[in-house]
Amino acid sequence: RPYIRYVAVMDRRTRPLHAAWHGTVLAVDDPWWRTHFPPNGWNCRCQVQSLSERDLKRFGFAVSPAAPPSPLVTRGIRTP
Repeated sequence: RPYIRYVAVMDRRTRPLHAAWHGTVLAVDDPWWRTHFPPNGWNCRCQVQSLSERDLKRFGFAVSPAAPPSPLVTRGIRTP
């Protein structure tokens, strides 16, 4: 299972950034997962789904071309 898919709850309490990441499929060793693997934030309800090549075909998922952009927060200071 060389891939991971980001799965957000997708209800009214889901943070906009987490909703934007929903469905992202990246290699398990992609550096993006170091900072975005759930739970990632207060009361985060997101999960991940481990996928094989066969799973990608069966569910109709595709590997994302790149990790989603996201603002970096360092000690309360948001940077683009």
